[in-house]
Amino acid sequence: MSDNPFLDPSFEIRWSQLRPELIEPAIAAALARAQSAIDVIAARDLAVLTYDNTFLALERVTEELNVAWGKVAASAIGG
Repeated sequence: MSDNPFLDPSFEIRWSQLRPELIEPAIAAALARAQSAIDVIAARDLAVLTYDNTFLALERVTEELNVAWGKVAASAIGG
């Protein structure tokens, strides 16, 4: 489990711990990890590209960012 509740992938959301000052570090960390993984996908040789190692891989590497941003949006409207 992540120390930052915005990055915690568990089903139960710790609403009381979603504080504004934790948003920027969570989104920055998720963006950095997503960018690193996207760079790996983008560097693949065209001859070995498949649906799984491109489109599905992109879906997987952006999931943490999507979860964090979803919590930001939900907490902004009152959770």
